[in-house]
Formats: sequence, C-alpha cells, structure tokens
Amino acid sequence: MKSSFRYVDATVDDLVTLFLFVDRDGEARARVTGPCELVSAHEDAAPDATSPLPLSKAFALAIRMANRNDVEIVVSGDRTLWQSDWGDLTKMAPHSPQGLKIERTGQILRIGRM
Repeated sequence: MKSSFRYVDATVDDLVTLFLFVDRDGEARARVTGPCELVSAHEDAAPDATSPLPLSKAFALAIRMANRNDVEIVVSGDRTLWQSDWGDLTKMAPHSPQGLKIERTGQILRIGRM
C-alpha cells in the first residue's frame, strides 16, 4: 500500500517539512526542516537537516525524523520533483485539518497546532 503525503504551500513549523527544489547546477535537491527540538534532539541528523541533500537521502532523513518524534511529514517546494514511488502527494485541503489551525496574515498562510 502506498503512503500518502500532503503538499503545503509553506513550511509548517511543528511538522517535518521536505522542501523540494533545483539547485544552481540543475540538480534536484531537498531540505528537511522541523521544530528546533526535532533537529537538535538528534545530533546525527542536525548536519543533514541544515544542508541541501539529494532527494532520496532527504526523504529518508524526513521519515527518520518524523518517526522518531511521532509527527507528520509534509512536502513543499517544487511538486514536479516528487517521486511517485515514495507515495501519493495530495494538496492540503483549504479547510483546517483536525488539530491544526490556519491563520492568514496578508500573503502569509501559517499552519500550527491548536
């Protein structure tokens, strides 16, 4: 059974975010971000979490961080770089999922825990 991942337009501070992009050399890369305690609590992950990584390595890091901390992974950035064998990528619904609040300030949309 394929896993399902949510695509978001902006980083979600309290979840693990896999941000997909193409670097200056045209290489597909990703950056993994999450709450400070996620990164600092796992020193082995800290150097990788602050650096652009090849897609598969970043995806593996995101899974490891999310599993260790029992939080969700969301995906942001260039959707065309998503690899279908990782699972299904769906756009996050415009309504607030249970347990999350959505705030809009000007052009910024912030999603956080209630």
